[in-house]
Amino acid sequence: IWVIKLKINTKIHTHMAQYKNQGNAEMNLIEELSEVIQVISKKARFGGDWDEVPPGHTKSRFTSLTEEMQDVHLAYERLLRELLDENKSKLEETYKKIC
Repeated sequence: IWVIKLKINTKIHTHMAQYKNQGNAEMNLIEELSEVIQVISKKARFGGDWDEVPPGHTKSRFTSLTEEMQDVHLAYERLLRELLDENKSKLEETYKKIC
């Protein structure tokens, strides 16, 4: 059994860094999850190995999957931050009303 620990690199992919805080956080997470699904489904559809570089690509399937999972993690953290910020504001408003 292979166990792989996903390490989030301090280097963020250029495309993710460029758009990381634009648009709706929920939609961003959905988009990043769909990119993970795309990598996996193309491997299932066309076959080949995870360490293979598909025609027209410069990275192995495994590298692509790892990078997309890092993007999912970043998008998830962004959504969590926004949810926590929203709830913090609501709690502060409630506290002000009570006091």
